[in-house]
Amino acid sequence: MCARKIGVLGTIFCALVLGAGPAKGEIKDAIAVDNYTVGFYTEAALHEFGSAVTFDVAPGGSYAGLGSRVVDTTEGSYLDPPEQDRIYRDTTPLDPPYQGRTAVFLGTEFVIKAGTNTSEAWTTVNMAWRTRVEIEVDTRGYDMDGLQMPPAAWDSYGMNGDIVEITGMAGAYVLEAEYDEASLVFTQPEYTEAQFAATDKLYLGWLEDEEHKSGGTLPDKIEWVHATEGNIGSGTVVANYQGSYDDFVAEHAGFTVAGYLGSYGVDIEDNTVWAIVDHNSQFGAVPEPATIALLVLGGLAVIRRGKK
Repeated sequence: MCARKIGVLGTIFCALVLGAGPAKGEIKDAIAVDNYTVGFYTEAALHEFGSAVTFDVAPGGSYAGLGSRVVDTTEGSYLDPPEQDRIYRDTTPLDPPYQGRTAVFLGTEFVIKAGTNTSEAWTTVNMAWRTRVEIEVDTRGYDMDGLQMPPAAWDSYGMNGDIVEITGMAGAYVLEAEYDEASLVFTQPEYTEAQFAATDKLYLGWLEDEEHKSGGTLPDKIEWVHATEGNIGSGTVVANYQGSYDDFVAEHAGFTVAGYLGSYGVDIEDNTVWAIVDHNSQFGAVPEPATIALLVLGGLAVIRRGKK
């Protein structure tokens, strides 16, 4: 990296003249931590992540093409079942049963499609991963009074993807995740992928924290909500665009990432969801097509609760 070799002046030159940064399309393999157990989202054990993959980006450099995917898991720490599990099953156990400490990772991938480092210094982008906790896998059989709000829409059973935590970003950026349409399982057989997309139920999710849990349907609970609800800034919002990010850019003359902060969309042809965000958070992903044999649960389809 040129700034590492030629010092401060070189850094300024690379950043301002060359737009220095990592090569586009740099997707790194990652190891997730197995957090496959029931419990409260606020428990530290449920937020344990694997070692982050990192990317150094110069001031003014592009984030475009940076991404990572889960290729394996390592065992993490757990709450001791059943004392802290707070699970009440009144349905037939799923097949395979979603209990115990066996990791079920989905090989999820996230890619930053666009964005620029707006800080005056080099930034290190970190992408770390964990598997879903049990309530993120399937919400059936849970006592909702005893648990934090689950990550499920009213007409879907859960989330379909490993969870990524992104830190080190400065400025607005476009985050995209793939999903597999064959893995979407709805509460009613008449529901379809197209209906979910058209009615704003298939999109990129963000897990609120204690400081920012005023959104969603239960302001006193931590919930999976729309990724754009965590934004700090604002822009011209185009909600639930039906198509790819590239299509979106082509249709909006004078497009800039910061100018359209808060916009988001879904492309059911290429099976991707994307959003323009400006925060460092946990984001809910959807699975790779190759992993559909592992799935008996719903897709990334949390009900949109409206922007803060």
